[in-house]
Amino acid sequence: MKDISVKITLIYFLFGLIWILVSDQLFYHFFDSKSYLFIQSFKGVLFVIVSSLLLWILLKKNEKKFKKISSEFDECFLNNPVPMAVYDVSTFKFVRVNKALEIISLFKENELISLGVLNLFADENKEKAKNRTAQVDNSKSSSGIWKLKDKNNNERYVTLITTPALGFGDNCRLAIAIDSTEMIKSKELIEQKEKQLSLIQNLGSHGVRKHLVNILALGSLIGILTEEEIEEEKILSKISHSTILLDKEIKSLILEASKH
Repeated sequence: MKDISVKITLIYFLFGLIWILVSDQLFYHFFDSKSYLFIQSFKGVLFVIVSSLLLWILLKKNEKKFKKISSEFDECFLNNPVPMAVYDVSTFKFVRVNKALEIISLFKENELISLGVLNLFADENKEKAKNRTAQVDNSKSSSGIWKLKDKNNNERYVTLITTPALGFGDNCRLAIAIDSTEMIKSKELIEQKEKQLSLIQNLGSHGVRKHLVNILALGSLIGILTEEEIEEEKILSKISHSTILLDKEIKSLILEASKH
């Protein structure tokens, strides 16, 4: 828009300057002093008519271009597969929503506009979202992971990106919601498995190792002692006993970990 303004102003300036310099010299040489006064008035009227027509053509041309860009934006916004909305930061009301947001929220456009932005957040996120919006510089972009809920109160995690909504006013921002539910669930599952593994390691650091050391030690005796010194049946019996105890210990650990 800034380039268009400069362009129109520059064209008008050059046209006016050329008209004044050229027309004065031209009329002075072709008309006498009496006619010159009349011609000067006529020239002024003609200048207003021509410059007005030129401005109208330029503005009409740019208006057509602006409508085309606006139409392309509307098409991209409304049919974008990513949920998007324009909202007013002062009232937390939706200004515009796209079809993808209607689908994931299960609300119709008129319901969303009536409902407002904060009512889509999970209860524990509402106040935090309100405070965060108040702290964000409206001229800059921001992002974060939030928990939202749909019409049936089903919750999902989204990465919410907001940026100034050009053409909608200083108080409006464009919000883009990227579904992050699977990512968050995977992260939580990994953390849960790590906790279970840590628990098994802690629980088994003494009980399992004691029986394992017994088995390894008894097994090593077979390779060290001579045939006369080996009481084979006795050693094998101890190995079997330690193996049974180890098996019980492992089953106990698995049962304990499954409770967590």
